[in-house]
Amino acid sequence: MDLFDIKIRRREHPEINLTPILDMLVSIIFFLLIFCVFSEYSQVSLPAIQEVSGNTSQEPLLAPKVLVRSAPSGQVKLDLIWAGEHPGYQTKTVAASEFNSAQAWTRILKSFTASFAQQYPKQKSIEVGLEGAFSYQHLVFVIDSLAEQFPDVALIDPKKVSKFGGPR
Repeated sequence: MDLFDIKIRRREHPEINLTPILDMLVSIIFFLLIFCVFSEYSQVSLPAIQEVSGNTSQEPLLAPKVLVRSAPSGQVKLDLIWAGEHPGYQTKTVAASEFNSAQAWTRILKSFTASFAQQYPKQKSIEVGLEGAFSYQHLVFVIDSLAEQFPDVALIDPKKVSKFGGPR
């Protein structure tokens, strides 16, 4: 081996293929342009809180809450709690076996909230909370049952239901 026979190899510089990079950038720009156009259409402007609730200074805020709790004795306890100028509550204990269908939930909850709905006919919102061993379907039954009398139904965090007062 002769030292002069060794070929000196030069390091080749790799070439960057720009075509895939440009394809990707064009695609990203295309999607960003579409997203920006649609995000402008999806902006929602909400009226002020007083306009939504329709609450005037003469009417006190009631904030009624229907709490559905499971009792260890196999019963379901319904609580209706409200604030306002004359705060109050109603309670009813029903055997869990009576809640066997959506119609049963509707019948029981409508009769439970009927006196409150008659006493406060302008009240169109209510908060709902479930505590205990209830499924998602039970929550849907409760919301559907109350939606006819109270079109605006809000949910209460299940962890906070036990913090509300009223009879237990």
